[in-house]
Amino acid sequence: HIGALAKGRDGLLHPTQAGLLAFGFEYEITNYAPQYLLDYREEGLGNLRWKDRVVSQSGDWSGNLIDFYFAVTGRLLRHFKMPFSTDSTGTQHGSTNVITEATNEALVNALIHAFYGSSGGSIRIILNESSLTISNPGSLLVDRDVAIAGGYSETRNPTLMRIFSFIGASDRAGSGLQRIWSTWNEVYDSAPSLEERHSP
Repeated sequence: HIGALAKGRDGLLHPTQAGLLAFGFEYEITNYAPQYLLDYREEGLGNLRWKDRVVSQSGDWSGNLIDFYFAVTGRLLRHFKMPFSTDSTGTQHGSTNVITEATNEALVNALIHAFYGSSGGSIRIILNESSLTISNPGSLLVDRDVAIAGGYSETRNPTLMRIFSFIGASDRAGSGLQRIWSTWNEVYDSAPSLEERHSP
């Protein structure tokens, strides 16, 4: 019912592309998309290459999109702590972490809108002391300014978006980039950088 399986010509159920990417094992996914790679790194200082890493080819976990999403969001939640504030009565505010909500939007966008048939099919999330960089293969499907303004969405992988909406990771409203921009401007007083590189 969610699009992870479909009947083949033989009348039997088989994984769809979205089902394979969302729930399969890395060795099965790379049979279909050889360049597939998910890579999350918390980079350290000096000679330390990274403090933490989650990579799909490590062999100690499934390597699929859903498990990667939960592994990375847990780490981002620990890293981006929302500052608390109090009003005149001393009531504490800040239970909703707008920073992790915005980083969640960026992560989900990268996973859902990636072009998995690309020769450069890796998705990378690199976190260090001064920045968070998220990259995926595939160009924007709508104009950059339209995407940032929000309210309009065109999905490269609609079944993947549907699957992610069932776990509460996507609301399919086309407001993800708008939320990221407003949060970064409000909390960090700076706009994120969004760039496309063709045939890098």
